[in-house]
Amino acid sequence: MIDTNQVQQAFDAAATVKTQLSPYVPALAVAAGWLGREIRNLNIWLLNASEYIIAHGGILMIARKLLWNPAPNNPTIQQSNNPPL
Repeated sequence: MIDTNQVQQAFDAAATVKTQLSPYVPALAVAAGWLGREIRNLNIWLLNASEYIIAHGGILMIARKLLWNPAPNNPTIQQSNNPPL
């Protein structure tokens, strides 16, 4: 059973929190707007990254392309023994 004293204590605690946070409401609103924009940007970036991964054959295919990169067999390109400057 709910005790009326507990309900009154909950209302008093909420009123105390409201009076303590009231000076910070504008800053909290700005922070909430900024956080919402950053979460939206992160979702867009993750969507683009996942579309890129899917379009290029999946994460294993990308890893294979990054790790296994053989030298081209193009006879018109001459390999030089001199290190680049």
